[in-house]
Amino acid sequence: TAPSAITIAGTINTNSQAVSLGTTSKTLTLSGSNVVINTYADSGVGAGITIYGPVEASSAGMQNLSLASKTGAISIGGNIGATKRLGTLTLGDANQTGAIRLDGTFVLDSLVVGDATLGGAFNLNLRNSIDALGNPKAGTSTVNNVAAIYNSGTLTLGDHDGDVFNFVGGLSVPNVSAITITASQLNSTNAAINLGSGTTFAVSTSISTGTGQITLAPVIIADGYTLTLGSGAATPMSLSSVSGVANGAKSNLTINTTAAVVVSGAIGVDIGTFTVTNAGGITFAGAVGSSSDRITTVALTTGSGVFEFQSN
Repeated sequence: TAPSAITIAGTINTNSQAVSLGTTSKTLTLSGSNVVINTYADSGVGAGITIYGPVEASSAGMQNLSLASKTGAISIGGNIGATKRLGTLTLGDANQTGAIRLDGTFVLDSLVVGDATLGGAFNLNLRNSIDALGNPKAGTSTVNNVAAIYNSGTLTLGDHDGDVFNFVGGLSVPNVSAITITASQLNSTNAAINLGSGTTFAVSTSISTGTGQITLAPVIIADGYTLTLGSGAATPMSLSSVSGVANGAKSNLTINTTAAVVVSGAIGVDIGTFTVTNAGGITFAGAVGSSSDRITTVALTTGSGVFEFQSN
């Protein structure tokens, strides 16, 4: 007879044997301080970890969950911490190569992905929410402290244009090979958001960090969508290049901050409207449009600082 509930306290180790827990309607409850599931305890190749349903702490913020499967894939099908948030969720380690996917929303104190020093060569997909048929739907996830994502594979944030990620203590993504964001909002509370690799925004997205720094590597905005950086606070920004996709609908960029902004690369390739509001000064080290690829509209409003363009 299948159990009516599942509670885990302590560690589950296997010697390269898969672990599957629960069903889509059955909640996994964590007990004790640290729950660990490791499928390569024999130092072998590892095996998959599948948690089909929701995951909850027994006391809000008091239980941590760590999952490591080496070459095996890891997936959690339900929401995490929706009723009682988890403490720290650790996904993968330096030996992880199997892909990791969270289908539901998550509410956590901290998120750690991979190893701070050695990373981990795996892909991470945070879908944020799905319906009963597995189709994307809008969801909101929250991490109270800094979310540190160290893997060196790809990162996918969201899969619906209504998805929201609240990285209250900030987001650090130093190592991944590429980032795709399909979400309406990335937010922090006066904490930095650092996307250190090339990022594609697949829908219209706003990044709001209060006084926390926004740092972006080269950005591509999908056809017809708008990237909005800042919400009028003193948000310092360090940007690389920003472009749309050639030969499609025009993409748009809005910068809204009273702090200084540095743009080290070019802004161009099918950019329609480029709006700068409340800027405390912007330095453009690269070109802003070109004679063969003109930006349709450039709007500079209520700027209080110096706007310095390439070669002045």
